Amino acid sequence: MIALSETCLPWDLVRLPGGEEQPHRDLKDFTPFAIAPILKFSDGTTLREPPAIMEFLADLCPERHLVPRAGTIKRNRHSEWMHFISGEIYGCERRTETADLREPPLLTRLAWIDLHLASHSFLIGEEFSIADIYLWAFWSVASTAVADELGMLNIDRWASRVESRPRVATALMVEG
Repeated sequence: MIALSETCLPWDLVRLPGGEEQPHRDLKDFTPFAIAPILKFSDGTTLREPPAIMEFLADLCPERHLVPRAGTIKRNRHSEWMHFISGEIYGCERRTETADLREPPLLTRLAWIDLHLASHSFLIGEEFSIADIYLWAFWSVASTAVADELGMLNIDRWASRVESRPRVATALMVEG
């Protein structure tokens, strides 16, 4: 929802009852895995997977500068971050018995991100991007239990910068 808010595109949020343990049966109409989020278009086609959805939305609003211009090394760096977050952060979390940030290899990856953010305001430099949204979605949930214990001050500062964006704050209020 944060990516949608950042684009300034018109959109409607459809909440379905259920949850991860028992997803709503209507999700099966859109995706065989019954996993959200799903972007449904007026012609009935759908797009799944957060990185694909966010990059698509960002490309619709180039004036918002949520992804670097295609054909540039910065765009490829952005793609690199999106794949890293998907495979090495979210994927690492799914491969462990618990989502404990203190356990390697997830801790190692987060420490590397913390080091990167010591010299960068955002993941791809000084510009906010959807890669920041994607990582923030993980960090905001997973870090709540152990943030102080981890001592990843650069990630914490970065997360505060993300949260201070007006459209992020608005999306968080809507999400409840």
